[in-house]
Amino acid sequence: MRILRPFRPRLIGSVMTGHVRKGSDIDLHLFTDSVALVTELLEQDGLQYDVERKQVVKHNEARVFTHVHVHDRFDSS
Repeated sequence: MRILRPFRPRLIGSVMTGHVRKGSDIDLHLFTDSVALVTELLEQDGLQYDVERKQVVKHNEARVFTHVHVHDRFDSS
């Protein structure tokens, strides 16, 4: 989270609530106008990642969210 500090990371999901199970993701919300700024920092730190855009419809309103999936550094077994 230190390298993501400029984007005010907030922990969300099962890790935040304490409902963690084997294989749980660590989910963070970041605040930025440019995903490229985030991916540049990840690259500088030598991290591998994938970018995915998902459309979510809620209350008849469609919104697109950008997800950056950082590849695991540690064996999850």
